[in-house]
Amino acid sequence: MMWGQAPPAPISESKVVKTMTYSGITRICISTGNVEQSSAFYCKYMRFAEIARGSLDRDSVKKLYKLDDSAAEYRMLKNSEQDCILQLIQFEKNTGRCIRDTANPWDYGYLDIAVQSSDNMKACLDFTAMGYKFFSTPAHYCADWINMDVSEGVMFGPDKLPIAMIQRLKEPIPKIDGYFGNMTDCAQVMRDMDQALKFYGDILGRKLVFDDTMPDGLVDPVVQVPYGTHSRLAMFLTPGYPVVELIHYSIEGTSLKDTARPENLGIFATCFKTDDLDGTLEVCSSSGFDVIREPVVHELAPYGKIRSAWVNGPSDTIVEFFQTL
Repeated sequence: MMWGQAPPAPISESKVVKTMTYSGITRICISTGNVEQSSAFYCKYMRFAEIARGSLDRDSVKKLYKLDDSAAEYRMLKNSEQDCILQLIQFEKNTGRCIRDTANPWDYGYLDIAVQSSDNMKACLDFTAMGYKFFSTPAHYCADWINMDVSEGVMFGPDKLPIAMIQRLKEPIPKIDGYFGNMTDCAQVMRDMDQALKFYGDILGRKLVFDDTMPDGLVDPVVQVPYGTHSRLAMFLTPGYPVVELIHYSIEGTSLKDTARPENLGIFATCFKTDDLDGTLEVCSSSGFDVIREPVVHELAPYGKIRSAWVNGPSDTIVEFFQTL
């Protein structure tokens, strides 16, 4: 969920000076049951183009993803205006289970990707006719504190991945050819918002542009939370990349730690590029974010040779850091 673009003015910035530098969300890792069909959807309807593809043998999959006896193939998709890549990866032995299929929207973990929309009602009608389901049909609300008047709905895309459609109804309205424009954000539901702010603000040095409690009931029709639930929203902005959007609800959720894994379908990780992988892992570990997959050197198109590792991020999300070699 995101209101079309980041708010105009920063609220605060990291107070800690870092020696490492980081990108925004460089890749969003999506496990898919059919890489060709998923790639066709994102390229046809969401302005992505394939920039690279590759395959992984069983040994590589075991080292990188901790899956036994499963090869994989992947596609790298990117639009022309943002530096974030969708990595669609099909594991030979995926479970067929969709990560968010039976989860509540307030359960902890990666929630959705959001995109600009040209006409939500048309998109809802057309994609329904194509057989796609909607978690929530387009609803209108006014976010006066950031001067945005929007329509938002959430569609289940390939592999039942939630895709939030954001249509701005007040100027400046982006010009969009087709159904959807740029990605606005990748949303996560957090158990501990302060822990998440520490990770993305103090450790990664991202710019916090919004952190506030939403007016009660404002977006309930979109996010489908019980009446009376209080919602806190925080956003970290890196120009050229989707916003890191963090949501905390007053209602207690369940961790998706054991479900949001590569063998299940949907978003299982986000990735950030660093110029010092060892230094990054040291800072993360000393701050309570454990390394859960030690560094591995491997080839990954379009980067070439990289060295990557996984960290147990906020609310048990998988966060990958990598360094090009």
